[in-house]
Amino acid sequence: TSTSDSTPPSSPVSSNSNEKRRSNISMRNPIRQMVHRAGSLRSTSNSVISALLNEQ
Repeated sequence: TSTSDSTPPSSPVSSNSNEKRRSNISMRNPIRQMVHRAGSLRSTSNSVISALLNEQ
């Protein structure tokens, strides 16, 4: 197992469990999913609009 300098060497297991818990909460949170989906849709629509304006 490789230990990075950012993570404390005293408790690597607890940090891993915290990361897993955080990822599970972010995946299970529907509001965060909706916000992320809206943000991705907004970015794609902006890119499409910019492409259409550039073509004109």
